[in-house]
Amino acid sequence: MIKQIIVLSVTLFSFFTMGCSDDKITEEKTAEIPTISTAAVTKDTSIQGGIILRVNDTILSISWEDNQSVEALKEILREEPLTITTEQYGGFEQVGKLPQSIVNNDIKITASPGDIVLYFGNSLVLFWGTNTCEYTKLGHINNVSPE
Repeated sequence: MIKQIIVLSVTLFSFFTMGCSDDKITEEKTAEIPTISTAAVTKDTSIQGGIILRVNDTILSISWEDNQSVEALKEILREEPLTITTEQYGGFEQVGKLPQSIVNNDIKITASPGDIVLYFGNSLVLFWGTNTCEYTKLGHINNVSPE
């Protein structure tokens, strides 16, 4: 499941996340993770949070936060669904650039596997590892296992 999440993460957003951690990357872990993927983000008021995240044809169950950043993302989705290309960064996350900056409330947090965060107001980050930096938490992928 975590590998699927990583693929999803890769799909969300592209670059721009400057890692705030000096975690070491192992060649073995990096080799298993796709480097580029695509994700579709759409609005659906019938589900909790009102946003669907689909990665490579897999719809993920997400618990979205109740904050201004998630509301701003919903506003973007009112126009049309987003397809975001993400890239692996630092051996613990997938990062993709949003089409525009949105409101953020960055605080220092430690992101864990399955977390979805906003970085610097313009990048979506999906975690399969951990990292401590200033982020705005957007949500968490449900049923994430450490594998």
